[in-house]
Amino acid sequence: MKTSLRLTTLALAALAAGPLAAEPIDPLGRGESASGPPPVALTVDALPAAASELAARAPEIVSVSATPFYLQGANPPPWGPYAYRNGAPVELAGVTYGLVIEEPAAFFLTDPVSGRRLGPFAGADGAAVALPATNLTLVRLPSTLSGTLAHERLAASSVTLALVPVTPLNRAQLQQLGRAFVELTQRYGVETSPVAFEGLPTVRGLYGRDYAPIAQPSAADIARARRKADLGAKAAFRAFLSRAQLLTAVCGKDGRFRFGGLAAGAYVLCAMADVRANPSAWQGSYATVATWWVNLRIEAFQAVAVALTAENAKDWQELFTAAPNPDRPGG
Repeated sequence: MKTSLRLTTLALAALAAGPLAAEPIDPLGRGESASGPPPVALTVDALPAAASELAARAPEIVSVSATPFYLQGANPPPWGPYAYRNGAPVELAGVTYGLVIEEPAAFFLTDPVSGRRLGPFAGADGAAVALPATNLTLVRLPSTLSGTLAHERLAASSVTLALVPVTPLNRAQLQQLGRAFVELTQRYGVETSPVAFEGLPTVRGLYGRDYAPIAQPSAADIARARRKADLGAKAAFRAFLSRAQLLTAVCGKDGRFRFGGLAAGAYVLCAMADVRANPSAWQGSYATVATWWVNLRIEAFQAVAVALTAENAKDWQELFTAAPNPDRPGG
């Protein structure tokens, strides 16, 4: 009886007020409408200067070190591999030299008998290393990015990771992906906002309770909107991978992946994967989307190791931000 009385009262008030118009409440005052947000400009954060600088503050990066090197004599195979770090042993024909690195671009070899330093030798690939008994050539291995991906709630048995060099072409594709993510995020906000009905007054019902002319989205409505946004984000991400010039690696059950032969430069390591609500849910079930996104700059002859986990997974809605728009109230 109480419900019927409330609906009748609301209907009478609506007839008295005229036709209803539904508008989403805009808590930020930015003027979004139910037809969707307007196009957005995008702000892309500057990439870090180097992986070694990022390692101090990025939870994904485990270590940054130099790649191993070889010493090639007149006949193959080469000697090595040796670790390119200060104090590392370098064994050649039964003699173990000590590696001394005083600057990144040059090194010395310490004679174990006399203690005399030999060098300096250039640290570039192909540099000559002249020792008293032989002449050798330095062989430096190119940069690598390796790591693991571990998430106990992954819904798929494998995840495809992409390593995207930040070239002018790929930067434009990143901008396009960012705009798609921002617009999907704005649309999700519109679809999950309360809706106020214009022209419908607040009605006092039984027991003195006020019924405001505002429709709140249900939990099911919010879940459907999020699922729709996630599907749109995954479609935009797949389209980005198909357009950009990039490297891919498939991370299987062991969770390991590796990118080799990398040139020095800025990169984005990224992946998206469905995750289950809990580890015991059946394989293939969906709860939400986990995203990994690491910006880094890899230097020459550098080995970078990362660990992608549930703790450092990101929400795709947080990856990009819209640039302030002076023509719209509140930015």
